[in-house]
Amino acid sequence: MPNDSSVLALGDPEGRLAELTQRIRALGFSTVLAKTPQDALAAAGERGHRYRVALVDAELPALDLDSALSLLRRHPSADHLCFVAVGPRPGGEDRARLRAAGVERALWEPIGDHELRFELNRCYASPFQPADRDELRAATSWNARIFVAGRQKACSVYSISPKGAFVATPRPQVRGAKVVVE
Repeated sequence: MPNDSSVLALGDPEGRLAELTQRIRALGFSTVLAKTPQDALAAAGERGHRYRVALVDAELPALDLDSALSLLRRHPSADHLCFVAVGPRPGGEDRARLRAAGVERALWEPIGDHELRFELNRCYASPFQPADRDELRAATSWNARIFVAGRQKACSVYSISPKGAFVATPRPQVRGAKVVVE
């Protein structure tokens, strides 16, 4: 993750975004809380923030959400800005409003740490995704077990694709070790 850009959280800083930004910081990402896009632009101007990801509260009160988010998109502080809706899953009309405003990704509550990290990493990688990562990946929060040298260890499946899975273990295994995943 580039250290010169932050995750912007747009919405009520006293509400659900406060807890979410704390979790994002614990994952190692820099965050900026702003009530409105204008507040985010002011913070960018005053403190030099650059934004790579904008978490948009699905219930953000904006009469013209598209225009409000376009201000951010066009601003020099936007670093290939990726918009992600967060919050309770809204109805069809509200989801259409978010899509019309250019919000292409979403994390609906409850939001697990695996899904949160996966989506943030995906936003930071895009559009710089390497050519060998062209398969669609999905975040999971599956528990699994691995067997190494006859010993069993707990692990989790971070993401899965048609070509494989990313298995997260508490400690790395010895290079060349035969690992069986269940």
